[in-house]
Amino acid sequence: MVFEFVAPETVWQAVIDGEWMVVLTQDDVGMTKAHARRLGGEPFQVPLRGGDDSQALPYILLHNGTLFVSVISDPNIKDWTALAVNLATGGHVELMNTASTLSFLRWNDCVVLAQAFGNSPGKITAIDADTLSQVEVPAVLSDLGDGIYTASDGDTAAWASPTSPRLTIARQGWPTSRDYRLPGDRVEQLTVWGRYAVALSGERYWILDVETGQYAPLTIEWGSAIVSGGLLATSEMANAKGGSAGLRELDLTSVPPLPACTR
Repeated sequence: MVFEFVAPETVWQAVIDGEWMVVLTQDDVGMTKAHARRLGGEPFQVPLRGGDDSQALPYILLHNGTLFVSVISDPNIKDWTALAVNLATGGHVELMNTASTLSFLRWNDCVVLAQAFGNSPGKITAIDADTLSQVEVPAVLSDLGDGIYTASDGDTAAWASPTSPRLTIARQGWPTSRDYRLPGDRVEQLTVWGRYAVALSGERYWILDVETGQYAPLTIEWGSAIVSGGLLATSEMANAKGGSAGLRELDLTSVPPLPACTR
């Protein structure tokens, strides 16, 4: 067993990178905590700001043994801090303080932080993933400001605002980002790999070929889907008749591109 949690603590989010896995859990009073485990090691609660008094927010990034996470000590005060936590040593670096929600995505060798201010575009900051020093924001990510929901595999990035049905994609080699529209009133729960993005929109998951613009439904309502490392995994996958085909896993490296969008 990788992790074991006892009710009322439930899993909120999980990420894997290399030999590390991080799980965010939430209890019945809304307290979110981060737990980590290294391959071959024992699970532990991640120390945030030197102790356990800081609540982790559900926007995290794991890269090369470093957890990028935003925390808040007092939910009644709008005072978020972005941290880079070395999971092997427990050491942490405070990247910035802000009065807004922070989200993270990886772009090549840097980590990009987006600060959202309600319905207005927020500030974008880029950090070198290794040195943690501030670097220039990649031009193709210049409109990331209101992207609370984000996903990236390092070469393809996706983001969406909580108040818009628009899904925006950037890829290495593209001069600018591209906008897409999936059925539904907003996009959330994003994952990406290569030319494919998987997103929750309109109470079901969709797969989008970002090169052709074509998309297709993946699940029935309230199913789930994720793409990572070339593999697509789904629960409650939609079949041709609109019912559920149950659990499925698909190797996207052997799937031809979706045909060009004619919508």
